[in-house]
Amino acid sequence: MTKNLFTQYVDICKKDIYDYLKLIFKQEYNQEIAEKYVESYIDARYYNLSYKENSRVFYLRIKEALLKKMEELLKENEEQKRQTEDYVTYRKNEALIKNIFLTFDYIYFFDKVRDVQNMKRIETIEEVVDKLYEKRAKEFQIKERVNTKAQFKQLLKENMFKTEKFTDKYFADDTFKLEIKRQSEKNNIYNVDIISNIEMPMIYSTRAIREAFNTEAISEEKLLPEFSLLSLLVLRDIIDANFKDQYIVKFPGTLISKKKKIKSVLELIKDPALQDKINLKVTYQEYKKNKSEIFELMREGYKFAIELDETFEDESEIEKLQMFAYIIVSDETPCKKQIEKNYKKMDKILYE
Repeated sequence: MTKNLFTQYVDICKKDIYDYLKLIFKQEYNQEIAEKYVESYIDARYYNLSYKENSRVFYLRIKEALLKKMEELLKENEEQKRQTEDYVTYRKNEALIKNIFLTFDYIYFFDKVRDVQNMKRIETIEEVVDKLYEKRAKEFQIKERVNTKAQFKQLLKENMFKTEKFTDKYFADDTFKLEIKRQSEKNNIYNVDIISNIEMPMIYSTRAIREAFNTEAISEEKLLPEFSLLSLLVLRDIIDANFKDQYIVKFPGTLISKKKKIKSVLELIKDPALQDKINLKVTYQEYKKNKSEIFELMREGYKFAIELDETFEDESEIEKLQMFAYIIVSDETPCKKQIEKNYKKMDKILYE
């Protein structure tokens, strides 16, 4: 099954980092050690899974996670030495473990965690490579007959262009675009809908086009481009270290019972990073009809927001809806005033 766009991008970045490490360390490269570092880096960089979050600066949080990984790898290397008494391999791996950790100080720039524009002593990404190769020669003691710095710069240029193009290419097509509106009471919560820019004959009114676009069948089908664009929006957020913004998108209840179709649609956002920022909105009536299916999707990691429609009449029922990320109260909710009175301090309640 095709991977979603976010996972594709992360896979590209992982491959790029492996290529950098292989070119930097040449015959000293060790795939097993590299994999442990790269997995730790990806978890911290793209999934915000840091060892600890003492630092507000994002790259330092990633560095803390890599420091923890280095300590683990050094202990494992010590244990391996104790068991095998192979001191040559021990010293070789010890140097590599420490040097790969130091190399990530430069990879932060290559993966846009840090920006040379914010630096005082570095003006270009080429200067970052120059400093890396200086450290490589003097501290890492890596010798080579033919200098690979020009090759590294070309590889870096191609990779950075490739990832930049990846995040832009779907937004370049204006057939569909996302309409993003800030939720009135919360600074970091947005309602998302998709708008079609397909030109229609003049005989159709704007209202008729809108109503047609929101029919049951079209509501299901438009999730495909909507989720694709939304996954790229989340990707852009994460590249910029924005893990706070949340997006609420309408999820048609008619789709929940269609197992094959829902699987293909949700595959577009099947990733913990996407699931953490995207909230699927269903009405209270849809929830009552599809409880078991919604709970199963929640167990798979998908987050839901529930919209209290005209069928929600008892505000005390809110206590039974705490599994939802957000509870949306509209003017059509019969007991809106009671909810405003009795649940003022509940952060997950949103008013429209």
